[in-house]
Amino acid sequence: MTHEYEWITDEMYDAKLREICHVEGSDFLVTHVTGVYEAVREYFNNDVIQELEDERQERIYTTDWDDTEEGEPEDDL
Repeated sequence: MTHEYEWITDEMYDAKLREICHVEGSDFLVTHVTGVYEAVREYFNNDVIQELEDERQERIYTTDWDDTEEGEPEDDL
């Protein structure tokens, strides 16, 4: 028995594909579908690097200084 799928339009196919992807979640797609990780990694490369750099800078400038009354580090002398 052969299946005839000519009745499926591109719009129907794309809508169902989006629905399945939404249900499965992007993490599943990136980790389980061959080639998706590489494409997503390349697409978001600059964004990932920028966000990691921003987080790093935030950690560098967020110190224990905020715990003191005057906003300066306590003198350990």
